[in-house]
Amino acid sequence: MLPSGQARLFVGDAATKLRENGFINVVIVRHDEQLIGVSVTDIESTDVPVRYLRPGAKPNTSPIVGIWVEGEYLCAQHWDGFLSRLDAITLELVTQEFTK
Repeated sequence: MLPSGQARLFVGDAATKLRENGFINVVIVRHDEQLIGVSVTDIESTDVPVRYLRPGAKPNTSPIVGIWVEGEYLCAQHWDGFLSRLDAITLELVTQEFTK
């Protein structure tokens, strides 16, 4: 559980629909049942450096296969070896690193 609500990971057709509409496959369901998506464009346009990649590399937005809460962060493991940490309240990308 996050301060902003509950994180839900979507796979399959639901994940595809989210991606087609510009969102990653994690959605926050707020306490008032409002849905909050995380925009692919917002992640890609951030200036957060990606650890262990060349300077200037864009943050990765590949499908997410696992999520968990770690302190003040929602952590997301991407399919192709990246780990993202999103602020648990604002859902903004805070850090990302290549883990493979």
